Amino acid sequence: MNFSSASRKWTVSNGGFEPQVLITIFLQSVAKHLPREALGHAKIYVEFDGGAAFGSSTLIPDELHVQTTGTFSEGDIRIGAALIFGDVERSILLAALEIAEHDVETQLKCRMLTPGDMNHGT
Repeated sequence: MNFSSASRKWTVSNGGFEPQVLITIFLQSVAKHLPREALGHAKIYVEFDGGAAFGSSTLIPDELHVQTTGTFSEGDIRIGAALIFGDVERSILLAALEIAEHDVETQLKCRMLTPGDMNHGT
């Protein structure tokens, strides 16, 4: 078995939603866009003023685990996500990250900025 990985970081300014909601949308989207029999882990870590939230899924079984410390009120949310899967090409993992980003932005009406986006003022 050959393992591939993909990861990405984002910031959402003034997130007006609970971090757990973002995590759930993100992980469900990733699960929907990877091969059903994929073996590996999808992980997402969200930091905010006053706490953090962590989510993970192995896809098999179709379960999401979300843990939170602290209480979110408002402000910037910093996000890191990683996918590590066996016998799934890196290009597929990168596409799943992009689709999950789009799904979060669409459903939560927010903009997930990468460090490069923030450096270029977009």
